[in-house]
Amino acid sequence: MKRRRAELPPKRLVLITSESAAPSHSSAATNASSVILEAETFPLPLSLRDPAKPDPIASHLEYWSLAELFPEADGLAELFDSDEDFRASIRSAARADLFVPDPRLSAEANGLLSDPGSSLEGNWKQCGRCDSLTAVFRAHGFGTLTGSEFIQRLGRLCVDGGRAGARPGAATAYPTTGSWLDIVSPVGGRLRANHAWHQDSGLAQYTAMLGFPLRDGYCGPGVFSHGVKLSHAMPPPEVPGPVILNDLIPEAYHFKPLYRKGQEVIVYKDCDHVHSAPNEFIRAGIWRFM
Repeated sequence: MKRRRAELPPKRLVLITSESAAPSHSSAATNASSVILEAETFPLPLSLRDPAKPDPIASHLEYWSLAELFPEADGLAELFDSDEDFRASIRSAARADLFVPDPRLSAEANGLLSDPGSSLEGNWKQCGRCDSLTAVFRAHGFGTLTGSEFIQRLGRLCVDGGRAGARPGAATAYPTTGSWLDIVSPVGGRLRANHAWHQDSGLAQYTAMLGFPLRDGYCGPGVFSHGVKLSHAMPPPEVPGPVILNDLIPEAYHFKPLYRKGQEVIVYKDCDHVHSAPNEFIRAGIWRFM
């Protein structure tokens, strides 16, 4: 079966003024250099709220562990935490398995797209057998775990809505694009001084991320994207696509998800947050599933 790329939609800009973004009380102010792992929920201005959804958002981000997701691969989480080469081999193999050359481009151009120094997009729904990734798992003693199952089980977190899929009355399946990104982090911090707060689609669909820390045994922020938890839903965009907010959201509302062993994966609903690259990258890369 021929695999296809996930399509990226256009963008929508939402402006938040400095007045509407001001903290609701003085204690919200904080030193910009401090590490805030948890943060207040941002009170979305009334003018930006969806009148069809007046109730506050009840929950936001949730963590998943590799041990919880792949119980048949005993010791996977421990090796992932302690072996930089193992993590690098997973990324390299998945890039080889999921890359689909663009027939419109030259071999040289496709080579640049697949270069290890560039972020790479594929389609987790159509990932194929993932023989290279399967070989990595078998070489490290995880003979019952296939590369295809590894990729698709992570992707299915988006379909199920994470743990929301187990709640009474939950939707049977949330919409997904099939997009898989292996995001390569630049050396140092963000490429721009200010945060570029955004949503990837602005829709009620889930995103899952698997972090690849820069060093073994790491516990802390800088692996996952930083985020802002919205108090209320915004109206869905007329044309689904990245929703960009300006930078004027005070530091008190910036939360920095904690990466550690047992919290290698995060799941969140795209329309309930805005997110941006970390202040400092302490990751070799990160996978994003939509």
